[in-house]
Amino acid sequence: MRVNNQLFAFITTLSLVIFLITGCGKASKLGKTDSEQGSNVSNTNTSSDQPDNKTNGNSNFSQNIKEFTISSDKGFATISWDNPTSEKVTYELRRSLENKLVTPNTLVDGQKINHSLLMAKDLNVTLFSSYIYTLFMLDNDSKILDKYSQKVIITDTYPPKKPSLFSYNLKLSSIELTWNNPVDDFSKVLLFKALQPLSTFDESLAIYNGSLSSFKDLAPTNNHYYYYIYSKDLANNKSEVASINFLIQQPLSSINSVSNIESSINKDNIILKWNNPNDTNLKGILIKRKNKEQNNDTFVTIFDGLLSPSQYEDSNISNSQITYEYELTAYNNDLAYSSPIYHEVTSLDRIPPNPVSNITYSITPISETESTLTVNWINPLDDDIKDILIIKNDHSSNELTTISSGKLITQVSQNEKNGSTFNYTLVVRDINGNESNQASIEINIKSSLKIIEPLTNFKLSKLDNSIKLTWKNPTIDSFQNFINRSKFPINSITDGIQIASTNQDSFTDTTILFDGSTYYYSLFTKDLNENIFSKISTANFITTDEIPPSLPNIFNVSVTDNNKLILSWSLPSDNDLNSVIISRKINDIFSIHPSGTIIYEGLDESFVDTIELNGSNYHYMLYSKDKNDLISEKVLTNTFKSEDKTPPKNPTMFHGIFNNDKITLYWNHPSDSDFSHSLITKTKDIPGNIPSNIILNSKDLISNDLIYEDNNLDYQSGYYYAIYTVDTSGNLSKPIHFYTNYINSIFADYNNSFTIKSNQELWGSGTVSSKQLGDLIVDKQWQLISNDIKFITTSDFHTYLIDNNNIAWGSGENRFDQIGYSTPSNTDDNVNSAIDNMKPNWKYVKSNIQTIDSSFYHSMYVDQNGNLYAIGQNSNFQLGLNSTENKDIWTKSFENIQSVKLGHLHSYALKKDGSLWVVGDNLNGQLGTQDLERQETWTNVLNDVQRIDSGKYFCLALKDNSLWIVGNPLGSEKILSWTKVLDNVIDFSAGSNHALAIKSDGSVWGFGQNHSGQLGTNNTINQTTWVKVFDNATLIATGKYHSLILKQDGSVWGTGLNSDNQISSSDSQTITSWTAIKF
Repeated sequence: MRVNNQLFAFITTLSLVIFLITGCGKASKLGKTDSEQGSNVSNTNTSSDQPDNKTNGNSNFSQNIKEFTISSDKGFATISWDNPTSEKVTYELRRSLENKLVTPNTLVDGQKINHSLLMAKDLNVTLFSSYIYTLFMLDNDSKILDKYSQKVIITDTYPPKKPSLFSYNLKLSSIELTWNNPVDDFSKVLLFKALQPLSTFDESLAIYNGSLSSFKDLAPTNNHYYYYIYSKDLANNKSEVASINFLIQQPLSSINSVSNIESSINKDNIILKWNNPNDTNLKGILIKRKNKEQNNDTFVTIFDGLLSPSQYEDSNISNSQITYEYELTAYNNDLAYSSPIYHEVTSLDRIPPNPVSNITYSITPISETESTLTVNWINPLDDDIKDILIIKNDHSSNELTTISSGKLITQVSQNEKNGSTFNYTLVVRDINGNESNQASIEINIKSSLKIIEPLTNFKLSKLDNSIKLTWKNPTIDSFQNFINRSKFPINSITDGIQIASTNQDSFTDTTILFDGSTYYYSLFTKDLNENIFSKISTANFITTDEIPPSLPNIFNVSVTDNNKLILSWSLPSDNDLNSVIISRKINDIFSIHPSGTIIYEGLDESFVDTIELNGSNYHYMLYSKDKNDLISEKVLTNTFKSEDKTPPKNPTMFHGIFNNDKITLYWNHPSDSDFSHSLITKTKDIPGNIPSNIILNSKDLISNDLIYEDNNLDYQSGYYYAIYTVDTSGNLSKPIHFYTNYINSIFADYNNSFTIKSNQELWGSGTVSSKQLGDLIVDKQWQLISNDIKFITTSDFHTYLIDNNNIAWGSGENRFDQIGYSTPSNTDDNVNSAIDNMKPNWKYVKSNIQTIDSSFYHSMYVDQNGNLYAIGQNSNFQLGLNSTENKDIWTKSFENIQSVKLGHLHSYALKKDGSLWVVGDNLNGQLGTQDLERQETWTNVLNDVQRIDSGKYFCLALKDNSLWIVGNPLGSEKILSWTKVLDNVIDFSAGSNHALAIKSDGSVWGFGQNHSGQLGTNNTINQTTWVKVFDNATLIATGKYHSLILKQDGSVWGTGLNSDNQISSSDSQTITSWTAIKF
């Protein structure tokens, strides 16, 4: 029966759609029967030009093909049929892909499929592809009796077998897992690892996905491990799961290390030998290696197991000379491992050198029977060449002769007999004994050679930019002249570089450089008929240097981490280079060469410009200069647009004064042109470089007065006040700070110690000798001396107090009227009331006092307006009045003063602008005038000073938080010029002949005389350099021979002279270490 072609196409399409929707056609496996899975076979033709499925090719033949079936769900096609007749027939089966659109209709269509009897198995098919099979029934003459066609889609629905013999081997460095892959249509295995049992598997988490039969997992740790594995076939079917699990516990044993590691090296291997430990449960040796030339600390495992004998050959080494480090670790069955043992080995260089190249030779006859043979070559560029081995093989005698050995040369010359033939073989040898491939040349010297005389009249002359060479040509018929040139003397025809080949009698060398060098020329001729050379003629010419130097190739400018500019370049290769020069302009481009400020001249390849970057444009010019002072014709330029990262200068004169339940802060702004504003902070901790707890931005000040009053005081706590400067670019200065804990001061004199508390109570201990404290005798114990006191100063003979009303009171010896008692106005009720409340013998001095100081027999005070007044002895002009007349009344001496300090017979005044002025005796250089001359009037010696203090014959000054000294503190060596001794200082005090200073970290440093232990160094040795003596301090005070410190925790400590219990109630006359004072 024939089927209409259009109907056949419709049925085919419909079948394909049904097949795709139902998912039919999954592949089957070997070993399954057709009845277990349905067969995806269609007997519908897929193309309208194909014949009907069933066709009788011979109408006289009564039997047709029967029971033609195909199964395809095992990943291949199985075709079978029945023989319908007893007549003798044969069958032929052919196949084609459906998408080829050709159904086998003849015995040449498609591909022939082998079969046996009435069945065929076609394994050469592809999963999920569609094929058409046609079976032909043939008679004895191979004529088609009948044919039958069917379409089939190859599928696979059977899962593969699971991996077998899944097992593990536990080693120190890894867990080795092995299995056998299935033998059916296996594609890959997936391996999973977990620390607890698994029932489902996320294939993206597989630790192995591939077709191998082993896997090495990471080094094990103490845990319970579960491993699962299954296989998948080409159709992505999954097998059953195989699993193993095991527990690794902390080793309960230990093991010794390997010993006696030795190594040997041959051409291919590094051989390690060692002694294994004698432990009975030794399981293996872990060997790791690292390449020390690679600059990393990573060891790579190269062996893990047990060897017998204990020897390992490492063949995976470089051909180059490399140093390897090996690590050997033993481990036992419990996975306890030993300490690693290390061993270094350097491998041999096994890389042969390159051979020589460009071998040439020349022959120069020297007699009728003998010639000079010169052989030249080019050596390779290998950096480890030792020598060139040259062997001559004489063809007439077959004799081998070593011409050269042990020398690194590029030419060899020998006299040989005319008529000789031989071979030269050259071998390059390196320092490790490696030899290159051979390079050879055949040489034939004719029997009869005539001698060619050298060319004559060889002369050199200078033209404008060249040298002309002239000579007399030879008389032979056919010749060629050759000219070589070199910067070294020429001895043979092979020396130098050939610059000309001519048969003329002159040549002009235009390639020469007039750079001051000497040029050597050789001239020789070649007989072209005989192929022989003459001897050479030579001449030389000395040039003058007319060539300017070259420029460097590059010129870069970059900024360093510390905000400096680094300039870098590469030097030119000129032999006569003298220097590279760099000039600089700021915000102004270069218009001529050379110009600008020269900042560097030398032969380095980099330079750091230490100029402070402040946002300007920095223009740089670079050029070269040679030894004849010629400069390069061109220049290199570069420009750097900087950011302003330079911190501004610190404010000056930052200090605070405690008065009337407030602290008043004073400071001066820096003079930087880009100054913006200042920030003031108040913290309980030492301030850092970033401001916190800001209490004032100077932009917020209404007036131009740089003053701020802090009324928010807590008398139970101390605070750090700090000031920062900010510029217009936002750069921040480091802070300047001071500390207050509302104990306004601690003070020490000859035999007394004092403290003024935050409530203005004055307490003291010790004794008095000249009624310095009125009628009160401080009898070797701490007592309340007075109330409402904010300041005290005392000398050997008299004392001043300043109360809350800024009234000064005095007491003590008054031999030169130095106390300056006064009578207040009857209308000043505050003063009269204060006199009534004051203890006996304390007498009124002056009102409106800012500060006051006393020396032996003279005194000075500063009023609230900054005026300085003086009184008392004036034998050395110490009152600053330009006379030696003593004064018994207060006399104005100076103005615009913020503080005053007095020495023995001299005085110091610090003005509000930070300038320091001095007057009086100067026999010890204590005035800082760099000489010993007495100053009869006030003289300026130092500026930008924050604070001052004075000893008997020396002075201390604070500038930018650095401490400076002048004078004779030790009584032995005079310091005539102001000398900086300490940085980061926040407080300091001068005793009679010693001094203390506090740094910003709270550490206390001491200097000077120490005979009474006043420095607290646990000895009485004088200190000629500043030494650290204490920590965590906030205030210090120095008396004549003792010292006091106020710690950050509020406790007071003392050291030094204790004759009147000014430090401790003990019987010790001197205390040499810091001791807490009990109140």
